[in-house]
Amino acid sequence: MKEYKVGVTAPPLHPFCRCCTAPYFEDMKGISTRFARDVKTGKAYEVPDDMTYTEWKKTQDKAAEISEKPLKNNGESGIINTEEMLRRTDSAHRRIGSNGQQIIDVPTYNKLTKEFRKNGGIIIRGEEAEEHLKKQSAHASYLMSFNTAVISDEATISDVLEEMYHAKQDRLNMFGSVIDREVHLKREIDAQKYMLGLVDKYKIPDEEVEVTKRNLKYYEEELEKFLKERV
Repeated sequence: MKEYKVGVTAPPLHPFCRCCTAPYFEDMKGISTRFARDVKTGKAYEVPDDMTYTEWKKTQDKAAEISEKPLKNNGESGIINTEEMLRRTDSAHRRIGSNGQQIIDVPTYNKLTKEFRKNGGIIIRGEEAEEHLKKQSAHASYLMSFNTAVISDEATISDVLEEMYHAKQDRLNMFGSVIDREVHLKREIDAQKYMLGLVDKYKIPDEEVEVTKRNLKYYEEELEKFLKERV
């Protein structure tokens, strides 16, 4: 209790924080459970509180029907077929959202949001985020005035990448502080081109790339139309 400090070691720790404190006694071990997420359904379920990660992972590997067969080599003794290894690794970790698109994995999510969080950015997820994004028919959004990103649990790499870049645009004042129709369209065009330049680096799925290309074409046409009407 001597280290108890609201916002540092005790809740609330962030906006909309729902954390709470609870007592702990040495004889409590083994009498409670923890929540885990099922790799196949994406739903939460309870596991014993003393279950180790290795024990939990074995149950998930079995649920996902991950093959235990040895990898084939490429014809040269002792050399693993890299393409097959990557395919199996990818299928074992891929999570698909309700819209059929691949959900961003945790390591990539942490990497893409690191700079934003380091610069004081706030990220909101959970029920509040889902309600906000549902109204916008989106999986992620950036609130410029509040330096806050709202990200769905089903966000894709492109969703997160785009909003983190919008935050960077503002942080570097790339388009000024006044966002009118022209500036908005230019910001979006810049963001779509930025994402297309990172397709290989982040292995962005083809279906996401196609969406980005369509968005780029739309924004470019809208900007051209806007500029003609203004003349």
